[in-house]
Amino acid sequence: MNWDQAGEVILWLVDQPTTDAATAVKLFLRAEPAFYVEFKAEDPDYEYEEFAERIILTFAANWTAGRYTHGGVGYDPSEVSPYGSSDIFSSTN
Repeated sequence: MNWDQAGEVILWLVDQPTTDAATAVKLFLRAEPAFYVEFKAEDPDYEYEEFAERIILTFAANWTAGRYTHGGVGYDPSEVSPYGSSDIFSSTN
């Protein structure tokens, strides 16, 4: 699945109460919430990428509500991907 063409699918996954918390966290991090927060803090009217913003806001609401299941899926954000970097740090950091 290509992130750029799968916004609706990713949003659907983040919105499901049966999605494991680890999967939801990974999808949330892929939406680059740090950039969203930075730009929104500087300009509340800033329009972030449509699906990324919806994914971030949906995840935040569901996480706060304790809506995701836990267990069965592990996620280690320090793990290096096949592309040479983790989800959090690029290989140049």
